[in-house]
Order: sequence, then structure tokens, then C-alpha cells
Amino acid sequence: MSLVLTLVYIFLCNSLSLSSSYSLHFPLRRTPTTNSSFFQSSLLSSPSPISFRSNFKYSVALIISLPIGTPSQPQELVLDTGSQLSWIQCNTKNKKPTTTSFDPSSSSSFSNLLCSHPLCKPRIPDFTLPTSCDTNKLCHYSYFYADGTFTEGKLVKEKFTFSNNQITPPLILGCATESSDNKGILGIKIGQKRLNISSSVFRPDAGGSGQTMIDSGSEFTYLVDVAYDKVKEEIVKLVGHRLKKGYMYGATADMCFDGNNPMEIGRLIGDLVFEFGSGVEIVVVKERVLVNVGGGIHCVGIGRSSMLGAASNIIGNVHQQNLWVEFDLTNRRVGFSKTECSGLKP
Repeated sequence: MSLVLTLVYIFLCNSLSLSSSYSLHFPLRRTPTTNSSFFQSSLLSSPSPISFRSNFKYSVALIISLPIGTPSQPQELVLDTGSQLSWIQCNTKNKKPTTTSFDPSSSSSFSNLLCSHPLCKPRIPDFTLPTSCDTNKLCHYSYFYADGTFTEGKLVKEKFTFSNNQITPPLILGCATESSDNKGILGIKIGQKRLNISSSVFRPDAGGSGQTMIDSGSEFTYLVDVAYDKVKEEIVKLVGHRLKKGYMYGATADMCFDGNNPMEIGRLIGDLVFEFGSGVEIVVVKERVLVNVGGGIHCVGIGRSSMLGAASNIIGNVHQQNLWVEFDLTNRRVGFSKTECSGLKP
């Protein structure tokens, strides 16, 4: 989700800190552009500046929650001055709504943008975003970012309701029905036990924190702190007395063991399973749960992503072994299939 700061001035009061509150001032006014006064009508405000105070959050990007709709629904948006479009994730009939998505049916100020609106003409000088007409004669958009993420949906009009007497006129923004979303890890099992990890831990937030990446360039798998702590908690229950105290491999992984019998420890731990949607799993059999890191030390092949300065879940190559991994770019899917790589012929 992106909030474009065109003609919006932000004043950060006090020094920058993740827990501080800041004051946002929106001295927006009706300002025609060279060819199209209607475009700037999407960035209107009352004659006096709107002042709104909120907490910022930093998670890969700068995130703020803004009250959108009537009555207002809090929506997290990324402060992105490099994006043309402000958009929010909207509920759709075909998908189970999330607690964070916007519900248009609950807002009395929500309206769709018709194809006849001048902004829906493709690539006008003030708005070069590709637009088209859908079957209902509503204005449809598609937006792709440089990092490969995307959003598509309808252009709509909606108000920002900061308070009873601080309400913007209808602003034009995107109401996303499709976007890069939580198609990553859904759960983790050790042995026959599914760990009690909330699915929200694996759901990307507005800044991308929590997303899952399949990375053949990373040796280990890395998990966000909440997930890592749950994995370690279970490992401690099973084989805590065998852990090498005070040892950390690569400054990220501290579930390591001394000794020459890693198979025995692996059998005590059991299979490690990463669960994805539609019943897809990556199963790491107990005999391969521990990785030889040298010096007679073996570690569970999982580290903390926060120790890398990342806020994502990363499936490393140690857990991609003996798998065919297929990247379906057209349908934006990743597929896994078991194989025995040592038996493959070049």
C-alpha cells in the first residue's frame, strides 16, 4: 500500500524515533494543473490545514495508519513519494476479508470512479498509470513496482475522516482487489506438533515486513523473531540439555549441538515442516534437520532474520535440497516437488 505525498507537507515534530508521535499537516487546496483541474481535485482539503497526529512505524518502510471512510476505518499505508498512486487493500466477494482490509460497503462516502471520468483515460499527462474499463464500466488500474510487487483494482473516491470537523473532500485512490499478499509460510511443524504461531506473523504488513522469500543464495532459513522464538522453544523442550550453551553460528543461529551423533539428535527432534497454502509443504526429514557447520558442531538450519537486518522469512538453500523449485512468473506462484538430486543426470 502506498500513500503518495504529492502536494502534502509533512512536519515531523521532535527527533525521529520509532515510538514517537508526529504531527501531520495537510495544507492542501484546489490547485489546477496544466491540463486537468480534475486531477488535483483528488488532492483537496478544507480551506484551513488539517492537522492530524499519529504514531509512525518503521518496518522496511515508513508506515502510518490513517482513518479512511465514513465512519472511518484505520488503514496502514506506506509513505512513498516515488509512487503515483495512493491505494488501500479492499474486501472482495471472492476472498475471505482480513481484519486490516477496507470494507467499502461499510462506508457511506465510498464511490467508484466511472470510465467516463477524465482520469480514466490511459496515460494522460498528469497521471500515466495504465487504466482501462471493466465490464461494469468502472475504472480499472494495474500498477507494478520496481521490486516486482504489484497492485490492481478499481479507482474510487473516498474521504479521510480525521475527526468530526476535519474531513477531506472525496479523494481519488486505488481500491486493490489483487496485490502481492500473504502467500508465504502459513505454519511450522516439528515432529507431529504444529507450533502455536499466529498466521499474522507470516502476513506481510504495509511495508513488506513478514513476507516469505525463496532464496537459493542464503544457506540457512531465517525467520522473524516471533516464529524463531517458537521454534527454539520447542527445540529446547525436546533436546535442550544437549544445546551448546553460549554458541551462535554466523551471528544468527543459536540452536547448535556438540558431538558426533547428529542423527540421534535429529531423531529426537523429528521432521521439520514448513506449511504453505493449498496443502503445500516443505518437509525436512529428521536426518537432515541438523547442518554440519564445522568443528564437530551441528546446528538446526534456522537463524533469526532480524540479526541480518531483515524483517522477512527466508527459505534458504539448505531447505531447498532435493526439491524441484518452479517459479511460475505468469501466475505469480512458486511450486515444490520432491526429487533425489544425486540421482539426476546432467
